[in-house]
Amino acid sequence: MPCGYYAERAAHEVMQHREEISQLGAGQVVAVDAAAYFSRPGPRLVDGVELLGHLLHPELVEAPPPGRAVVAASA
Repeated sequence: MPCGYYAERAAHEVMQHREEISQLGAGQVVAVDAAAYFSRPGPRLVDGVELLGHLLHPELVEAPPPGRAVVAASA
């Protein structure tokens, strides 16, 4: 969740460091737009919480609209 990067740019950064991240045991890495959903106060902060809720518990929280997260790497 690097601040200042759109989800696509964050995903690109993950792909450049895929091996190192894999060695840490990450089964899946999801990139999000941190500046839009987590770093600024306001209504979109709620969108960010809902996004995290879905990423952590997809069986409990409805999927957000497309484009809010990018699956950057999978094991």
